Amino acid sequence: MNLVSEISRLVGSIEATTFTIPNPSLRKKNKIRTVKSTLAIEGNTFTEEQITAILEGKRVLGHEKELQEVHNAIELYESNLKSYNSKKWQGLFKST
Repeated sequence: MNLVSEISRLVGSIEATTFTIPNPSLRKKNKIRTVKSTLAIEGNTFTEEQITAILEGKRVLGHEKELQEVHNAIELYESNLKSYNSKKWQGLFKST
């Protein structure tokens, strides 16, 4: 009986640590929504479509200040994503 419980525990820990790569389109949508929501709190009026266009390198009409805010938010989002480590407590605290 001990062997069965040990095997179950090991299988559970392996399944819990298996990392699957998220769907890239879902990751992109999440990035756009996160940037939009973050900027909306500060009163930025850019839409998800405008933010998508900026991410795709297209030109967008809008206030220069708001455009710079979008670029800064995207840069911050990407730098935090690269440095985030879900396996360490420091990574968890850094993400908040």
